[in-house]
Amino acid sequence: MIPLSDAYRLADINAEICNAPANLDRGGLRMELTEVLSEYGLQSLGRFEVGGALTAVTRILHDYYLVAPSRFSMLIKCLMILEGTAKGLNVSFNLAVLLEPYQRQFVLKQFFPETWLRKAK
Repeated sequence: MIPLSDAYRLADINAEICNAPANLDRGGLRMELTEVLSEYGLQSLGRFEVGGALTAVTRILHDYYLVAPSRFSMLIKCLMILEGTAKGLNVSFNLAVLLEPYQRQFVLKQFFPETWLRKAK
């Protein structure tokens, strides 16, 4: 089971970076993101579909009138196109498996002392 705190945090982060409207239904947003995290968060890496998860989150953002920054939107589009094109060429292609080393590298970088020092400055 995915912790509710993850969905709450995801909702709060999306509300912040997407300039949430004043009347944002945070409870509804959290509930819908909890459903998406429950559906995709427990999938094994080999079965995880990046495009499906991104499509679901993008639909929710749209439903709640959250407009993502253009760089974020472009990244989502690129990942979805990359996954779709690669699956068209090779049905066994899995973008999540390809991105795993970069995800680990990103997480490790977040805990480097230099990163914390730069953030403190």
